Amino acid sequence: DLFTLKNSIQYPIWKNQVQLSLQSNTQTTLFNTKKIREGSNGETERYLYESYMSPGTITYSGGISYQFKTDGSLHLGLGSSKVTKIKRQSIFDSRQMETISGLNKGQRKKSEFGIVITTTIPVKQLGKRWYWESYCNFFSPMNKLMQPRYYTLDLNNVIHLTLLKYVRLSWRGKLQ
Repeated sequence: DLFTLKNSIQYPIWKNQVQLSLQSNTQTTLFNTKKIREGSNGETERYLYESYMSPGTITYSGGISYQFKTDGSLHLGLGSSKVTKIKRQSIFDSRQMETISGLNKGQRKKSEFGIVITTTIPVKQLGKRWYWESYCNFFSPMNKLMQPRYYTLDLNNVIHLTLLKYVRLSWRGKLQ
C-alpha cells in the first residue's frame, strides 16, 4: 500500500491559470510491508521492509503553479523542504542495512532544502472504458544542484479499465 496526501493553497495572479501556491505532499505506507529473503540457514524468512513513516517523506514547497486548461497542473517550488522520516528504528535491523532513504541507523529525521517540480494529471478518459492518471514529483537538494545522483524522482502512472459498473482493473507503473 502507498498513501499519498497532497494539499495546496493557491492565490491566482494571472488569468486563473498562474497562482502563487503553498503545497505539502506526504508519502508513506499505512500498514506493515514484509518481504521474503533467504536466511543464513538456507530457509526463507519474512522480514519487515516498510512501516508507517518508516520510511516516509513530507515535502513542503512555496512557489508558482500553472493550471492547464485541459486539467492537470505544474508546480515549481523554489522554496522547498523535504523531510524524510524513519519512526520505526527496528526496520534497520530487519532489513540488515545501516542506511535507508538517506538516513543512518539511529537517525529519525532528515531535512533538506531544495527545488521541487510537481505535475499532477487527474483521471482522464482515454476511451469508452479506459482511463489514465499521472503524478510526478522531482526534488533537487539546494546544496547539491549540480550533482544529479542526489536528485529524487517519483513518477507514478496508472491505467484503469472499467469492466463492470463498479469494477475496474488498474495497472500502476511507478519509478522512484
